[in-house]
Amino acid sequence: DGNVVEQIVAEGAGEPEINGTYNRRKSHDSLPSYYDRLCPVFSKSGLWEGEAVNFFIYRFKPNEFWCIARTPSKQESSKQYSVAFYINDSIKNAKLPPKSDWRVTFGGNHPALQLKW
Repeated sequence: DGNVVEQIVAEGAGEPEINGTYNRRKSHDSLPSYYDRLCPVFSKSGLWEGEAVNFFIYRFKPNEFWCIARTPSKQESSKQYSVAFYINDSIKNAKLPPKSDWRVTFGGNHPALQLKW
């Protein structure tokens, strides 16, 4: 299907570790329940403060906003949720994340990023 997005590139984020290519995950297995199962999830591996973590682009189910976050590090393993950097609620019910209009949240730094595919 030509309409299926397999990769998303994040660029221009003030948090440089966020930038890069995210690949569409084949399943939602092992992901937290707050990841919306009706939308694709994109991920990439990376480092955060020297520790291997995963970064995700996903739609947050309870509020239906898109989020770019990372898994908690070993030191943060008691956290229930991922650490969010950027959010976007500009388009409700979108099946793909918006390409622009991202906002910085408590975990991120300015400027906010752009997505392309």
